[in-house]
Amino acid sequence: MKRCLILMMILGAVLTLSGCEKSYEEDARKTVNQYFAAVKDADLDKAKTYCSPNVDNEFDFDDYKAGFQKQFEALNLSEKTKKQTEEFIDYCIRSSIESYEVGEAEKSEDWDDAYTVPVSIKFRDISDIDIETGQAAANQKLQQYVKDNEDELEKVYTQQGEDAFEKKIMGDTMGIVLGEMKKLIDGQKPEERTAEATVIRKDDRWVISKMTAD
Repeated sequence: MKRCLILMMILGAVLTLSGCEKSYEEDARKTVNQYFAAVKDADLDKAKTYCSPNVDNEFDFDDYKAGFQKQFEALNLSEKTKKQTEEFIDYCIRSSIESYEVGEAEKSEDWDDAYTVPVSIKFRDISDIDIETGQAAANQKLQQYVKDNEDELEKVYTQQGEDAFEKKIMGDTMGIVLGEMKKLIDGQKPEERTAEATVIRKDDRWVISKMTAD
């Protein structure tokens, strides 16, 4: 009787551990899925909540966003035009990942309380697309804009000065340039890439500590 009781206790412990392991696998996989879902929504602040503070991530969307912002900050933009550029940057981030599929989590061989999670991604690397590329694509439309608005532009420059003149041009033409840049992005075929996320347990929650890509 005593032996039977011991066997039942052992069996119960094994089943409990197995259930926890399965739950941990699902939690790790869910963390990776939530991270990519946030990126696809261009919500980088939310995406960060699924990562450790010192995450090693080959998909560094924060740097990607900062690069675009730096280009636009060099221009003389009105608040309205700045909003246009922010919306465009979000569009770029959303367009970077056309789709993704998160695989099954596996226990890490190198770390305790850690899992590796594979991800298949259709990815557009559009970091090389810049404002000058969009301006070149929109060149004909920009020339027509100048031709159609020559008198008004001259009036603004004469009466309001160079700063107002530059802001008017940027405000009137930025939508044209960004529209052409979007066409270039949409025309870029996504590449099939694979990534692997290392997910660790920290403070009773699961976070991504590393993201590698092929």
